[in-house]
Amino acid sequence: MQEISSLLALWRGVWQDPARRAHKALVTEQKTWTYGDLDLDVRCWGGALQRAGVGHGDYVALALERGPDQVLGLLACIAAGACPCPLEPRLAIEEMQRRVQAVGLRWMLHDAENAELARNSGLAPDRRLGVAGLGEVPVLVVVPRSGFDAASADALRRMVKAHLGRIYVPDAVIQATASPENSVGKVDRKALALWVQDQPARALH
Repeated sequence: MQEISSLLALWRGVWQDPARRAHKALVTEQKTWTYGDLDLDVRCWGGALQRAGVGHGDYVALALERGPDQVLGLLACIAAGACPCPLEPRLAIEEMQRRVQAVGLRWMLHDAENAELARNSGLAPDRRLGVAGLGEVPVLVVVPRSGFDAASADALRRMVKAHLGRIYVPDAVIQATASPENSVGKVDRKALALWVQDQPARALH
């Protein structure tokens, strides 16, 4: 694993280099990733794999069509310390099942096009991970009734601007107060984005 650790350190040294972060790293017809974007997405996906239970050295089958998801999935597996095992397109179900047993595949990362293959792979449902929503990270923000002071609000603003739209945050959960008469409410991504552009001491209650 020393070689993998060295490779990850090399990648991060390049991707997080301020001189390169704005340079194009991955380009498709639909989207362009800078090195900064790639760094954030790979870390987000890798973290999601680890939270699902993927461990160091685990063999992860990649049942993904050729494209950016395959690139992100492969890099995320390496970032999580796992061993990515890309599958060729249109693999027969019988061959998939044979490989699960012969190779010792423990996980499968799949897209919608390969959902049926995943269902028939022989892997348990909690070992089959769909890429849709893989990088979604809910944000919990605890806000006192009196609101933030300027320093705390600035810290939240920096955090949200760093992640919003890069790491996939579908919504933020704002807990206005710990008192029982106030329930937990949800604020969508657009609303949170508008809030962070507002005055730093704005109170949420």
